[in-house]
Amino acid sequence: AAAAEAAAIEAAAAAAADAAAAAFRFADAAGAAVASAAAEAGSAERPRKKGFAAAAAASVRQREYAPSNVVDTQAIDVEPTAAELDPKDVSGLQVIVAGGGMVGLWLALLLAAELRGRARIRVYEPRWERGEDGRLCWKAGGAAQDGRRVQVASLPARLWSRLSPHVREEATPAGSFAEAWPRSAAQARNGEGFARDMELGALEDGLLRAVQLEEFEAEVQLLPKAYDAAAHSSACDGDRFHLLVAADGEPAQASRDLLLAPALGRPVPRLAGVPERTLALSIDLSGSAASSPLGVAASAAVSLAQRRYLLQWSACSADSRRCTLHMRLSREEADQAFDALAPDASAALRRAPPSGPFPRLPFEDAAQRLGDSPLLVRLREGLKLYGLPEEAVGSLALFSSDVVERPGSMAELEDASSPQDGVPHGIVLGDSARAGSAHFGPGFGSGSLLEAADALATALGPLGFAASLCRGGPLPKEAAVALEGAMAEVRDRDRGQAGVGVPDSLSAALAVGGGQQPVEARSAFFIRLQVSCDALVSAAVDGRLPGAAAEDLGSLLEDGAEQPGTALCRRLEAAGLQAETFSAMAASGPRSFPEVGLGAATSRGDGAVTERTAADLYDKGGETEEGTAHAANLEDIAIQGNGGAAMELGIMYLTADGVDKDEARGLKFITLAAESGMAEAQNCLGSILRNGMGVVEPDRKMAAACFRKAALMGDVEAMFNLGDMLYDGDGIKQDLKEAMKWFREAADEGLGEAKLKVGSMLQSGFGVEKDTSQALRWLTEAADSGQAEASVILGTMAFSGDGVPTDRVAAAKHFLLAAEQGDPQAQYSLGVMCELGDGVERDAERSQYWFRKAAALGLVEAQARVRQEKLLPA
Repeated sequence: AAAAEAAAIEAAAAAAADAAAAAFRFADAAGAAVASAAAEAGSAERPRKKGFAAAAAASVRQREYAPSNVVDTQAIDVEPTAAELDPKDVSGLQVIVAGGGMVGLWLALLLAAELRGRARIRVYEPRWERGEDGRLCWKAGGAAQDGRRVQVASLPARLWSRLSPHVREEATPAGSFAEAWPRSAAQARNGEGFARDMELGALEDGLLRAVQLEEFEAEVQLLPKAYDAAAHSSACDGDRFHLLVAADGEPAQASRDLLLAPALGRPVPRLAGVPERTLALSIDLSGSAASSPLGVAASAAVSLAQRRYLLQWSACSADSRRCTLHMRLSREEADQAFDALAPDASAALRRAPPSGPFPRLPFEDAAQRLGDSPLLVRLREGLKLYGLPEEAVGSLALFSSDVVERPGSMAELEDASSPQDGVPHGIVLGDSARAGSAHFGPGFGSGSLLEAADALATALGPLGFAASLCRGGPLPKEAAVALEGAMAEVRDRDRGQAGVGVPDSLSAALAVGGGQQPVEARSAFFIRLQVSCDALVSAAVDGRLPGAAAEDLGSLLEDGAEQPGTALCRRLEAAGLQAETFSAMAASGPRSFPEVGLGAATSRGDGAVTERTAADLYDKGGETEEGTAHAANLEDIAIQGNGGAAMELGIMYLTADGVDKDEARGLKFITLAAESGMAEAQNCLGSILRNGMGVVEPDRKMAAACFRKAALMGDVEAMFNLGDMLYDGDGIKQDLKEAMKWFREAADEGLGEAKLKVGSMLQSGFGVEKDTSQALRWLTEAADSGQAEASVILGTMAFSGDGVPTDRVAAAKHFLLAAEQGDPQAQYSLGVMCELGDGVERDAERSQYWFRKAAALGLVEAQARVRQEKLLPA
């Protein structure tokens, strides 16, 4: 097998070399001028594969409801027998789901479709009741007071397309959702649809209707009661199971704490800085002809330009227009919100509230409780920003984005037995795994909780891991890694930028200068708004905007305007917003949204700086007399088969080092060096094929083959490059386990970038088993080797107590090390800490010094905080 693999690698590398050489000969013969192109070397962020491949749609059946799969527990005092629960004697995988909210029902639907006739899923939910038609529905009184259900869940197309068409129509009927967010270029090329945004309550209603369709009668049983100690005892004694899943809702969390918490370990905070809190206003504009709010595209542009006020549409049809406005809170504002809305909450509850929101209040009642508080004024500023009438506001809820994590998301339940006398597993998903999120949109917020359920269903279905459980064996490690990887990716996205979080930034911005805020805040906001408008217009040109947003695109355009967004900027200028509002919006920073090209450059510095540096690196001045003579000598040696001479000559031509830049000739000699067996040349050729250069189009499969061959010969950079491609799934199949193998080998050889990768994967648990102690070791070594990002991660961990004791002084030291190396996010975080006197001595002058440093590197949050004029870039 090893010989066959080596032969395949050799053949692929040879084919790559042949293809490159042919292209070079063509370029030489044609005498074409080849444009300069610097290899990315990882400086540009590539989109990562998300989730798993969509399963085949289930066959369409007649849509008839089947109340027979609903067990009426109100008429009995004990747990139903197996015969009552399973009238059709379904055998196979036995699953108990505690919590029939969005995640629990989604998992049940996917498992029933994937394991047709080979699974039995029991879903427990005490918040259900039987309606007049005999079907289960959500209890009206509880639903009306449950603030959680007014959240907007954003479902990426790769998730909702997992449901078969008629099930999808039942769960997400037309008119119950909005399509407002753009899709990425890759999603457009693959023919993916747009994300669907729904109120969580409407989604849970639809999923509950869908799971009662006749086709799921054999696999799914619905029990309108809690899965408590008595139910668990009955299941352990006779009606055994393979999996116990604690999903969403307070009853599910009670089941988790009662039955799974000891095995899963104590939860650990996972959010940088203090928990992020939001006040959310539910708004219904249906029938409100007098109002003229910002449209879908315009409100998306405003939401992308800052993170203080965020608007998400949940319906935008002619008959129904509903949305939710979020206002992110500073630490002080969060305390004010508790004082006014939940005055009896304990200090412990304020520090670490339960997952989900507090009960929602009618807006009139909430306004009376807030009284003259600045919070009410600032909420009204948010309404003014988006042009929303106050009379359309229905209710207000206080949300928390505490993201928590246990040492693991699954554990063996030693006190129970599976039907084959094996050991069943307990798994936490949804709210039971982590709390709500202050972020929203595709891949964030409530909708992101479905990703782990999707990963588990895929592991048990298409990947076939259910068979091991049904034979009495353990859950395969591959399934565990897939589930943990999906959850870690969601956690990492919700953590947002590293360093000091939005609440601290808002605290500093609102505390400095009272109402006399710097003029730069207003300028920074409008600069960022123009960038967001440009990105949305570009997405529309490429066909990547959904219908409602495309129809509203005119609000971003104005005849004769030099750039998109001019009309929107004028409208907001005329809205009469307070100076403090602009200061808070600018300090909160812009949102990263790769689908429209708003990515790493907006939060970690100016991408143009990187491009200029790369251009300088790959152009060393051109022809000199000494260089020409040396090149002639090297060519004589290279054509005789000397790989070292060929490699040196190729680099000279690629970088204009003593000779005129000639990429075609440079690549020709690099290919000769690779053919001679030089590992360094194989790595160089792989980099060229991965990124493309001149007449050579990118060929990532061949690039991976070159990297693999060089890595097997011991080239450390090739080890890292191969791991990087496997980590990203960049042109090849994603394989996190093998990626970690190569990162580890390169790290063992001392490569700082590899140490950073190993440490960050171990710290997040993405694709590997989480190991904080080993993560600290590798991150510390990476930081010592000059990796600024490692210092930022270490600072963030110390700042927030993420797996280590909270230590703001140590956090400041880590941020200082990264800041002195030129990391803009560390500079900004250190500036906020100096301004607040948090971990360091309060020092306004020092704070402004670091803000100016970060602002000069293009960090918009920092530009907004600089208090002297003429420091913004032209």
